[in-house]
Amino acid sequence: MTVQGSDLLEACLSVTGALRMLASARADGACLVRAAGREASFFFCAGELVGAHIPFGTGVGQRLVEQGLARETLDRALAVQRRKRVREPIGQILSDLGLVAEEQVREALIAHLVTVFEECLRWGEGVVSFDARPVRDHRLNPEVSIDDLVRRATGTGGES
Repeated sequence: MTVQGSDLLEACLSVTGALRMLASARADGACLVRAAGREASFFFCAGELVGAHIPFGTGVGQRLVEQGLARETLDRALAVQRRKRVREPIGQILSDLGLVAEEQVREALIAHLVTVFEECLRWGEGVVSFDARPVRDHRLNPEVSIDDLVRRATGTGGES
């Protein structure tokens, strides 16, 4: 993949390289990956990977439903999320309401990160850019390194 944007990413040749560089630089912001009309975002706070988004993908809430959370419970948490002035991750809301254990939220978030990363790897060619901006640190960070993300997504030792 080629890289556009900030000087921080000029030397990166891959999504993996870009994510590693952002983690190493303790960056705050969003790493956007675009390829053939598709896009994904990875969010960093002080170099920690704290979230990811892919349009039309399965999010953390849906993953929790697939693991047994009642749909009505997710809908209740989504209603709370919509009423908040500052958007909080759905997993954090579910945990704050005592509806899902923190560890279950972290596991769902890690699975989501891996899925988004796997999707980006399938695209092959594309463009990586970085938007340096404050990203709120959430108490339910996934606590997964980029190397661990690569290992989980590729089944390798993290060399990708």
